[in-house]
Amino acid sequence: METTLHFAQNADAGTEESYLRNLPLLKLLAKENIEADDWSVLLAATPNNEDKLLWCLGYTGTLCALDAMDFDDWVVYCSTVVLSALEACGVEAPDERKNLLSWRRAHSIFLATR
Repeated sequence: METTLHFAQNADAGTEESYLRNLPLLKLLAKENIEADDWSVLLAATPNNEDKLLWCLGYTGTLCALDAMDFDDWVVYCSTVVLSALEACGVEAPDERKNLLSWRRAHSIFLATR
């Protein structure tokens, strides 16, 4: 299933900021590559004393991908999401933690569709 995202400027105040804050989520739902820079507006909205990495990864779990049918494929894709979020947050993590975070993200996406 392919998803096409369209965005056009309009007169609504904050539209661009809202789009940029939701960009990682939109890209995740479209299964597009999330760049480290895509997290910048969301990271700027992180509440004080909140873990930035978990804030980003938790945010990507707020909606489910309705076409999630291949769990293995989602685990591989979610590993790229985790790597991108780690880079954006400036966090170093051992491979075990990267794998765990990838599995957790894929699990929430995959099971939310069931």
